[in-house]
Amino acid sequence: MRESVYNALSSVKTLIEESQLVTAGESLSNLSSQKNLTEYERAQILNLSGYLAIQQADYPRAIRHYASLLVLEDVPEGLILSTQRNLAQLHYQTGEWQKALAALGKMPADSVSKDTQLVMLNAHSHYQLERYRQAAAVLEALDSHESSEQALNLLRASYQQLKDHKRAIDVLEILAERFPDTDYLKALASLYGLEGNYRYQLALLETLYTDKRLESRSEWQALISLHLHQSQPGKAALRLQEAMELGVLPESEKNLFRLAQAWIQARETDQAIRALEQLSSRTSDGESELMAGRLLLQYDQWQGAVPWLKKASDKAESENPEISLLLGIAELRSGQHPQARRSLLRAAQNPDTEARARQWLSYLDQLSTQASVAVLHD
Repeated sequence: MRESVYNALSSVKTLIEESQLVTAGESLSNLSSQKNLTEYERAQILNLSGYLAIQQADYPRAIRHYASLLVLEDVPEGLILSTQRNLAQLHYQTGEWQKALAALGKMPADSVSKDTQLVMLNAHSHYQLERYRQAAAVLEALDSHESSEQALNLLRASYQQLKDHKRAIDVLEILAERFPDTDYLKALASLYGLEGNYRYQLALLETLYTDKRLESRSEWQALISLHLHQSQPGKAALRLQEAMELGVLPESEKNLFRLAQAWIQARETDQAIRALEQLSSRTSDGESELMAGRLLLQYDQWQGAVPWLKKASDKAESENPEISLLLGIAELRSGQHPQARRSLLRAAQNPDTEARARQWLSYLDQLSTQASVAVLHD
C-alpha cells in the first residue's frame, strides 16, 4: 500500500474515533475516487467504508461495501475472513437470516465452530427460520457443561419447539444447577408437568413455596392442583386458603367451593363447614347448604344438619324432594318427629324419592307405636 493512501486511511480512522463521521465519509469518498488504486488499496478503503457505515447504523450500505470488497482480487485471506464475518453479523442484524447463513457457509467450518459468537449467530438464524432441529444440532456440538447461559437457553427453546420435552428438561436441569434462578425452576416444573412427572413437579413447586418464591396465580393454582392430584387434600386446602388470604387468588365462589371440597376430602369437617359458611353468604341456590347438610349427615351429626338443610330448602328455587328427604331423616334422628313426618311426606310426593321416604315414614310409625306402647305400660 502506498504511503499516501495509508496516511489518508489513518486520518479517516482518527476522524471516526473522534466521532467526526460526516467528515470521515467525505474523506473516504475523495480517497476512493482516486485513479490508479490497487485492488488491495480498494479493499482497505471498502473495509473502512463498511466500518464507517456501521458506526452510522446504515447497515444496508455497510453490506454493499463489504460485498464489493469480496469480489476484488488479491485480497488477503484474513481480510476476506473478517469481511465474511461482518457480513454474516450484518445480515443477522437486518433480519436476513438466510443470507446470514449463506455468509457463514462461505467461511471455513473450523473458523465458525471455534467462534462462539458465530456459533450463536448460526443457531439463532436457524431458529428464526424455524429450523429448530438444525439450531439444536449446532448447539449440541458444544459442551453443555461449558456452554453459555444464552446457548443453553436457545438449545432448550429449540427442544421445546420440537416438543422434545425430555431433552428440554435435561438442559433446564443444567441451567438450574449452573445458574440458580427461580425462572428456571418454574420452567422445569412446567415441563415436568407436561411429561406427566407430577411428583417431581410438586417437589419443585413445594421448594419454591418454602422459599417464598411462588408469585403468579397460575403457580399457586398448579401447586394446589398437584396436592389434590397426589392425594394430599389437606395441603391443597391449606395452600388455597393461604393464597386467598394473600390476595393471590380471589375469594370467589369457585375457590371457596374448591376449599370446601378439599377439606371434605381431607375429612376435616369443621374446616369444611367454615368454608361452606363463607360460601353460603355469597350464594343463593342452596347448593352450599345442601353440601354442608350432607357432610354432617355423613358423620351422624343429625342436629347440626337440620338448620343447614332448612336453609337449603328455603333457598331452593323450587321444591327439592332430595332436600326434604334428607331434612326428614335429620329431624327424625334428632328426635324432631312431627317435623320429620312433614318433611318425609313432602318427599313422598315425588316419584324420585317416594320409595325411600315411605321406608323412613314406616320406621317413624314404628317408633311412634313403640312410644305409645311404652306409655300404656307405664
